[in-house]
Amino acid sequence: MPIGAITLPLYLVYSKAHLINSIWGMILPSLVAPVGVYLMRTYIRLSVPRELVDAARIDGASEIRIFFRVALPLMVPGLMTVLLLSVAGVWNNYFLPLIIFSNNNLFPLTVGMGLWSQHATTSGDQNLYPLIVMGGLVTIAPLIILFLILQRYWRGGLLLGSIAN
Repeated sequence: MPIGAITLPLYLVYSKAHLINSIWGMILPSLVAPVGVYLMRTYIRLSVPRELVDAARIDGASEIRIFFRVALPLMVPGLMTVLLLSVAGVWNNYFLPLIIFSNNNLFPLTVGMGLWSQHATTSGDQNLYPLIVMGGLVTIAPLIILFLILQRYWRGGLLLGSIAN
């Protein structure tokens, strides 16, 4: 379910829990992503062979060791994909912080740029437009850097099954 659809119920719950104008109001809904759980379940089912887990059990490995030594290395590309999708979703979220925060100092860049754009449009101040464009560059730069850092996991995941005997 998109975060925009549950923003109003989140606001009502957060107002009772005194999380309005708190950074935890943005962090808590992003901790659990149902789409991420579904993607990881599907990815694990397809990328971690049952025979490999059974072979590790026959060799006497404990469940914890099987997870950390066998399954987790095979799951890294899926985990990095879910991480990037989650970070991008939270980073680009506009509506939830606009509703939860009333303190201008807590607004993320996306909301701040939206407010600048609204002010520039209503007041006719043309000097704000270069700042808005620069803000867009500053806003997208961390996502590009994160993608460049995480791309090696996808390349490694694509080549994982390509070793020939």
